[in-house]
Amino acid sequence: MVSEAHVGPEDSVFEVGTGPGTLTRQLALRARHVLTVDLDRRLLAFACRELKDFTNVTFLCADALEGKARVAPEVLDALRRLEPFVWVSNLPYGIASTLIVALCESGLRWDRAALTVQAEVAA
Repeated sequence: MVSEAHVGPEDSVFEVGTGPGTLTRQLALRARHVLTVDLDRRLLAFACRELKDFTNVTFLCADALEGKARVAPEVLDALRRLEPFVWVSNLPYGIASTLIVALCESGLRWDRAALTVQAEVAA
């Protein structure tokens, strides 16, 4: 995914669904900065510990969506500081299509995206 997104040292990257930090690590190795968001406090705490040596990662414990229709205000604020950014995520099933539409409608400036979604979402 990181290669497909052509992530390089000048890029700021937005990731939704940090999980244990596996993708986050690969992004952090290549990008200038990574903003990663996850709703699960325990998984995010684990990822923070695993990636504690990476100074170019910002962890945000939040629901990426507000009211399941718009990008959450705290996520919007953080993304405005990154603009323009590259969006690289293995999107959580339950929010994938809504988040894609919400980010497209947000007015934020992003260059490109490499997203994985489940087959049902893609269909």
